[in-house]
Parts: sequence; C-alpha cells; structure tokens
Amino acid sequence: MALVLVLLIVANNSRKNDTVSAPENNSTNVATQTQDSDTANQNQIAIENYAYSPKKITIKKGTQVTWTNKDNAKHDITPDNQTDEFKASRLLGKGESYSVTFNTVGTYTYYCSPHTYMKAEVVVIE
Repeated sequence: MALVLVLLIVANNSRKNDTVSAPENNSTNVATQTQDSDTANQNQIAIENYAYSPKKITIKKGTQVTWTNKDNAKHDITPDNQTDEFKASRLLGKGESYSVTFNTVGTYTYYCSPHTYMKAEVVVIE
C-alpha cells in the first residue's frame, strides 16, 4: 500500500513539473538520454544469422541508418536500384558497419550480394 502511495505522489509531482522548462534533477536527463538512445537503436540494422534484422524499417527523411555485421561470414548491402545517396557497401567483416543517410522519400530495397536470399527494405517518409 505504501508503494501505491509513493507511486501516486511521484506521478502527481511529475505532472506539476511538466510546465518547468529546466529539469530540477537528473532523472529527467536520464530519461531523455534513454529515449534518444532508443531512437538511435531504431535506425540500427543487425546482420546476423544470414538475415537483416529488422527486415523492414520506416524512417523520416534525413535519418541515418547503420548496418552492423554480427556474423562470422562477410556480408554487404547492395541496393536493388543504386542511387547517388544509396550505394552498395563493400563486404563487411564481423563487427564492421556501413551507414547511409536517406534524404529522399521512397522505398529502398536491398540484398546481400554473396547471399542473394538475404533481402530487406528501408522506407523513407517525410
């Protein structure tokens, strides 16, 4: 019961602090850092178990996407339709990454050239 009371007090206090422009303690900063980190993780694509994960992501225009190879085998990112902005990567060894900033709205499909069954896509929105 004491826990419920503490939670109600904390919830009530956080509502009062919504109008404060600067945080009074570090708990708000920690939450913001975690949120920013989560957003960054949404733009990460792991290459593992001979697959891209996630297979499809939707991002806003101007967002950078980073692929990281977690397999022992070498993989790459080869666009079905290469553009000035989205070009094929070199073969990536384990632990290596490749990044692209998508500035044009559209759907970008890609595959791994040594393992053509590995396919995925990036959808870029406004």
